[in-house]
Amino acid sequence: MSNKLYLANKFFHAICTGITVNTIRRGTRHIELGVDIIEPTQRTEKRGETAFVTRDNLKVDITHICYKKFHQLTLDDLVANGRPTTPQNFEADKAAFLAEMQEFYPDMTEEDDLTVIYFSYIEGGGLLPENQKSGGRDDA
Repeated sequence: MSNKLYLANKFFHAICTGITVNTIRRGTRHIELGVDIIEPTQRTEKRGETAFVTRDNLKVDITHICYKKFHQLTLDDLVANGRPTTPQNFEADKAAFLAEMQEFYPDMTEEDDLTVIYFSYIEGGGLLPENQKSGGRDDA
């Protein structure tokens, strides 16, 4: 299966540790359930002055898809996205999340359609030993 999912490298650790169990995407996307790969947006990452490491793909089981407007996001959606929030802080945290989403989608508003993709982590997503390559894109 290949849903062609990419994720910023900074989110991989939270998925590998179970903190994040969903990804929220702008628009209505057709996503198939089942085992799939999430690729890093950058295959190689700079470490230090001259060293580079290779980021491995994540293998996940996509278990649930839901479609909603941004303003319909719930506390559970944000928590599953790795954002600790409480009922008291939910509206402020949702506004902060909108600002973060606007880094990827600058014209995004609370009326935009979203696809919320729930998954369980299977394996991968770490840094590969030097000189070992993972399959997929190579965005140096």
